[in-house]
Amino acid sequence: MPIDYSKWDAVDTSDDEDETAAKVANSDAVGMGYTSEPLGEQSEADLFKAMTLKATRPELFQRLPGVKIRTEPRGGRVFRETKFPDDGPLDGIVAREHIYVDDAAREIRIVRLDDDDAEGDEEEVNRLLADPARIEYFYRDRRTRERVFWASPRRMAVAMIANTLELAAMEREPPPGVDPSDFARPSGAAGTSYAFDD
Repeated sequence: MPIDYSKWDAVDTSDDEDETAAKVANSDAVGMGYTSEPLGEQSEADLFKAMTLKATRPELFQRLPGVKIRTEPRGGRVFRETKFPDDGPLDGIVAREHIYVDDAAREIRIVRLDDDDAEGDEEEVNRLLADPARIEYFYRDRRTRERVFWASPRRMAVAMIANTLELAAMEREPPPGVDPSDFARPSGAAGTSYAFDD
């Protein structure tokens, strides 16, 4: 049975993309994409390095109370499994994903997996743009590479970008509980398993 990601995006289960888009057109959804304002003086290298932490350390980007996460390298990508609490708003959903980091394109792709570990048709893209440095989040069809409507709240994207800026600035002096080796390429990271209680 495929995972129902409608709870993840907080929208109805309609398969009609136009209908869903119309329902949330005036909402605070990411929609067809969100691009930050210029990110100031932080170096692009430091910004992208901080962005890559999202693959293995998502708790640095958003609060995840009661969530259990397991990651492991899988030949050029990171496998990540996220188990949400049974009594939470996502009703115990287990999200399984492959995460690809492309240094040359300064792009991170997050592809959801089905129960058989087959990759889905769509992917979340986190991209660092240059001149001036900005971060862009959007969803797209993996085959056509055309953008699709993403109902995820825009405020989450804004908060994750703010956290990326903080992490990039603190790279030389990591926040409490963050080992400097966490800033290494996710594809070379050892598998991890951890839970969040607060």
